[in-house]
Amino acid sequence: MGKRQPPSRKRYQASHPSIGIHVDLPTHARLKKLRDESGMSYGYLVRRALGVVEKEVERIMRRGFNKGRHAGYAEGKRTGFAEGRKMGIEEARKSAYEEGHAAGYDEGWRAGNAEPFYVLNWTRPT
Repeated sequence: MGKRQPPSRKRYQASHPSIGIHVDLPTHARLKKLRDESGMSYGYLVRRALGVVEKEVERIMRRGFNKGRHAGYAEGKRTGFAEGRKMGIEEARKSAYEEGHAAGYDEGWRAGNAEPFYVLNWTRPT
């Protein structure tokens, strides 16, 4: 069993949880030197670094999101154009056939009902 802690200590620990980290010796020396020279606590140094890292991560995430969005738009545009082109070609073939068929029919009708410009009279010898 552990030692009994007063309620104030329990409340403090609940609102200020501790973490333990392991760093290599050169990093530890840099942190200790910075703390000694600046008078800042390790907690303050971590909070400052955390703010910088959060901004950097936010910028990276935003850049990644935008790159992904632009890539998605480009892919959607390519896919849409390909589908549109395919549908357009099929529609154009169908439309061209229908227009050509109607035009050919109309032309044939006009040619068949046109005024003759030269009449040949064939007569049988008697």
